[in-house]
Amino acid sequence: MRPEEDKDIKVFHPSNEKKEQAEESTDLSQDILHAVQELDAQRSNGNLRRARKLGRSLAQFTPENAAKLGGIDIKAKGGVDPQELPSNVLYQARVLMLFTAQLTLHRLLPPVISNEAVNAMYDDLSEGFYDNVMEGASFSIYYLAVRKAFNISANIGKGFAMLCGDEDSDEYAKIGTLVYNLSDEYVTRRVNEAGFKKLS
Repeated sequence: MRPEEDKDIKVFHPSNEKKEQAEESTDLSQDILHAVQELDAQRSNGNLRRARKLGRSLAQFTPENAAKLGGIDIKAKGGVDPQELPSNVLYQARVLMLFTAQLTLHRLLPPVISNEAVNAMYDDLSEGFYDNVMEGASFSIYYLAVRKAFNISANIGKGFAMLCGDEDSDEYAKIGTLVYNLSDEYVTRRVNEAGFKKLS
C-alpha cells in the first residue's frame, strides 16, 4: 500500500465512538429539555386547556349539525342536504371533516398545542367510529392528495368520491371538495377564536 492511500483509511478508536455518543446524548438532552420547557410554558399560559376545549368541541362537528354549530352549511353552499345523503356518503363526509380538522390544527398551531387538540378530539369520538377511522384507508387517501401539493381540495374531492364508491361521480367529488374547504374555514375560525397566547 502506498503512503498516500493511508490518508483515506480511518482507524477505529473507542474514544472517538464514546465522544460521538456523548455529543448525540447532549443534543438529545437539549431537545428533551426544550420540549419540556415548551410544554410547561403552554400549560402555564392556558394554551393546553384551550387546545383540549377546542379539540373536544371539534369532535362534535358532524355533517348533520355543522350548520347549527355555525360551521359549514353544505346545503346552502352546495345545494346538498346532508340529511338526504346515503349513509356511506354521510359517513365519509364525517371522516373528511375529522381529517380536515386534524390537518388544519397541525397547520395552524405549534406541535405541542395541535397534538393536545387532536388528542382531545379523538378522545371524545365514539370508540367504534374512532376504530373505523383508524382502520380505514380514508386518511391515507387524503394525505396522498395533500402531498401532491397542487389542487389539494380538488384531489381530496376525487378521493372522497372514490371512498364513497363512485370515483367517477362529479357530484361526490364536488361534495368532498366542499366539505374539505368549508371544514378548513370552520376550524381556522375556531382556532382564531380560541384565544391562544403566543409564547414570549
